[in-house]
Amino acid sequence: MLKNYLRSLLLIIAFSASSVYGYIDYPFRGCPEPIYEDAISVQIKGGVAPSHWTKRGPVYISDVLVDELFSLNSIPHFHEQFHTPWQAGAEVAWNVNRHVQLFLEGIYQQSDGKRHSYFSDSDLFQESFSRYKNSGGFLGGRYYFNRICHAVSFFLGFKAGIVYQNRVSYHFVIDDLDFFKHHKYYRYQWAPSAGLQAGADIALSYNFSLVLTGEVTVTQGMNSVRNIEYNPLVTGGITNIVLGETGKIVAFPVTLGLRYSF
Repeated sequence: MLKNYLRSLLLIIAFSASSVYGYIDYPFRGCPEPIYEDAISVQIKGGVAPSHWTKRGPVYISDVLVDELFSLNSIPHFHEQFHTPWQAGAEVAWNVNRHVQLFLEGIYQQSDGKRHSYFSDSDLFQESFSRYKNSGGFLGGRYYFNRICHAVSFFLGFKAGIVYQNRVSYHFVIDDLDFFKHHKYYRYQWAPSAGLQAGADIALSYNFSLVLTGEVTVTQGMNSVRNIEYNPLVTGGITNIVLGETGKIVAFPVTLGLRYSF
């Protein structure tokens, strides 16, 4: 899915670049300013967003058969629960002056879940996770440096906003015996998020440019289910599972976009 999405985005960008190719005046003199004051722009973009937890809390199980609360392990690493997320987004921006730009951005991230396996004593535990999905909106600003060779302007930026984190469920297996399916592992929630970004705006014409952006974003951790209660007659003695916290979500999105300014 990620490969198909990126392939489609690159085709759109290539088609757009070829469409405006005839308007480019070499040596390029169309965009001597970093950005034009009072101009408005729209951008579509996509890429990948490698992510990880800053903290992995413990997972405890209460077993009525042994009358004990014991630790299975810690919550898995992000890459053990999910594949690398892909990210799609769009933004509208307004240029305050020839260097400063304000923008409103919307993003969507998704990745498929993985199966995580581990041993506790002599038992094999397997957890299969559903998809990781979130969407959010951000307000931010950028500073553009003078263009190099009238074509490339590098920029630095900051953004802050809120993200909706979808619930994540899981399928739990102990020693090849199914115990519970589609139970919540993380609850849905709204979470604050903020990040820094850097990138390059590559002018294609008076109106079009390619935008390569790298970011570091920090988002509130997932809302773990603190106490899951089960019928010990069904689960073989397990009465409760307690999930620890994930800590903050640190992501490193890298996106390629096509911007149209007017």
